[in-house]
Amino acid sequence: MEARAGAPLQDARGAPASRMLPIARAARTLSGWRKRTIAAALAVLAAQGVAAQPAPERIIFGGDAEYPPFEWREGDFAVGFYVDLAQAVAASGGAASEHRLGDWPDAIRALESGRVDVVAMFESEGRAERFLFTPPFHFVNHGIYGRAGADSVSSLADLRGRVAVEELSYAHERIPQEGLAVELVLTGTTAGALRAVEAGRADYAVLAAPAARYLISERRMSLQELGSQFWPTGYVFAVRKDRPELAQWLDLNLRNVLRSGEYRRILGRWEPRLGPSAEPLRLQPVALGLLLTGLVALAAGWIRSALGRRADAGVARAAAGGDGATDERITWAQDHDVYTQLPRLHRFLERVDQLIASAAAEGGQPMQLLAIHPSDLELTIRTLGHRAGIDAVRGLAERLREMNFPACGQSGRDVFFVFGDKTQVDATLRKIVSPVDTLVVSADVGPLLVIGSARWPQDGEDASELLRRAETALSAAISRRESWIEYRPSMEPDSCDLELLKAFRERAAEGMYPVFQPQIDVRTGEVVGAETLARWDAPGIGPVSPQKFIPLLEEANLIRHVTSRMITETVRVAAELRRRGCPCPISVNVAVSDLLGDKTRQTIFKALRRHGGVPADLKLELTETSVSDSAETVRWVMTRLRESGIRVSIDDFGTGYSSLAYLSDFPIHEIKIDRSFVSGILDKPQNRSIVRSTIEMAHSLGLVVVAEGVESREALAVLREENCDRAQGFLLSRPLPEDEFVAFVEAAAGGAAAAGAGDA
Repeated sequence: MEARAGAPLQDARGAPASRMLPIARAARTLSGWRKRTIAAALAVLAAQGVAAQPAPERIIFGGDAEYPPFEWREGDFAVGFYVDLAQAVAASGGAASEHRLGDWPDAIRALESGRVDVVAMFESEGRAERFLFTPPFHFVNHGIYGRAGADSVSSLADLRGRVAVEELSYAHERIPQEGLAVELVLTGTTAGALRAVEAGRADYAVLAAPAARYLISERRMSLQELGSQFWPTGYVFAVRKDRPELAQWLDLNLRNVLRSGEYRRILGRWEPRLGPSAEPLRLQPVALGLLLTGLVALAAGWIRSALGRRADAGVARAAAGGDGATDERITWAQDHDVYTQLPRLHRFLERVDQLIASAAAEGGQPMQLLAIHPSDLELTIRTLGHRAGIDAVRGLAERLREMNFPACGQSGRDVFFVFGDKTQVDATLRKIVSPVDTLVVSADVGPLLVIGSARWPQDGEDASELLRRAETALSAAISRRESWIEYRPSMEPDSCDLELLKAFRERAAEGMYPVFQPQIDVRTGEVVGAETLARWDAPGIGPVSPQKFIPLLEEANLIRHVTSRMITETVRVAAELRRRGCPCPISVNVAVSDLLGDKTRQTIFKALRRHGGVPADLKLELTETSVSDSAETVRWVMTRLRESGIRVSIDDFGTGYSSLAYLSDFPIHEIKIDRSFVSGILDKPQNRSIVRSTIEMAHSLGLVVVAEGVESREALAVLREENCDRAQGFLLSRPLPEDEFVAFVEAAAGGAAAAGAGDA
């Protein structure tokens, strides 16, 4: 952390403080008892003449070694959502991080004794007496777990008998406070508590729900979740009370991670494992034609809607009662969202049509309708809780009301609308298309506003058409990660795209099939592998180019279905070739997002069992850029795959910004030089230099090198001169249907055998 420009800060002894945390600002951004405890600790230190401490060079994080998906140990590595987040926070402050994981009671005692600096834990008033906390960064519920067929409990109050909990856990603290008549069975880990129930040493377990669900599924325990979840509690980083500077340092760098978007990236990598919910809903331009009446609801929408309905019902009841409420109040409640005080969509559209009629009659200035979406609202709720999300919605509504637009409204989908003179609307709203710090004061972060706009009269002559086109622009802004986009006709969905998506969904990817492009050994000419490529003969449409349907399905979050089918078909064909005496490992392109969940890996091992395959039959290809974007988690996934015997290849090498030295930290088997370098190897000296240096460096790291896009004998000869290992391209073979590919491999194997016999 550096001092601002000007004279350097100094501590009480006159020492430079360019890496120090000023005591005067220690608790300025915190709130509640967290703020009071840190401020009090800093005041004590200041009174004693203790200067602020330098920012740490290394942070030691403690934690639970058996608490997936949040943190656990795999061999020599600490992995998990909280591990990745802790590393990001440390890196934000320029500090190295170390993780020491063990039983949970040991982690707490290590923090108390100073053997570790920080532990992620649930915040509670009891723990606040011993530790200082950062703001919450993730909210988790608890659940009750019992044996299949055990007496069901509908709530915490129904618990009886022996209840297993982790010693010194949040549940260990809370259950006595609830006054439950139970006998606690203390264990060192979440897995230990589940095993106690499974073995009959306890009747139930009360545990953090995501970890319990994960362990039950992964270890195939004969346990189930009983009743509904409870205790929604925030996870925080905790430090000892005598280290308030470290608490503030963590607080500031956690905020930096939240603001920078790094938290979203980390959460995205782990989200498939954090709960049973499906992938979060995303808006894609290819689906706009299916969404003409509005945007897809965010996961948070039901919270706001439910509260709004309850408020509406309350107003209606009051109006019908004997308190003098009038019919006008009932009408107002029907036309307005009682929670935000903004007109509902139907009332907003009526008002816009009135304004358009007046403007048309008077020959007025151009008008503009804007659709406004707080894009990080779902993230706010997941990280800071439902109350923070509700406050964010209310705060944005208040700000829009204060701006006095001629028309302002809200849909039930957390999308807000304004309409007015184009110049006024632009000047007013462009000021707030930035992090809205005032919306979530407790964590100094808030939703980013994303806006789509449509102009009157250019983009529509009435309110309904303007609304549709503003939402079209909004959806484009969301998908492109831009803050403000004005409607253009080119944004309208391609009817062909919509037809393709419909065919894919309704016909379960009927007509999708693999083709196989062989790879040869550059020196011997032998077939040493192949790559599976997807092809699609869409029902009622005909053949569709991969350049068309692959991006289309990726945007619609449907590509995983193609990946699953290609993996299964690849294993089947490779296993058959091996049984025929022609082993030929075949690679499949997969997305990192597919690997981060469990479904793709389950598909792999299910296919191997079903078709009698072995791990060596299959290779997985990941793009260079995807590996760089999700480094820590991808490294862990690759390590698990390699331990299972499945090799990983880096595709399109050279198109990203990583180096082989960087990629050498990953357990990869080969790299594939992108065709853009291979195609220019003859007439561009720099391309040949890049290929040569890549091959030399890869070989020094023990990697196999494959050249893609080989289309001439001259290019193949150059690759041979440069000592490339393998080649793939139209010179050698076009992508082949299964029967032709099998015949190609068998013929090549027969030719090699005959050549070998001749040499003998």
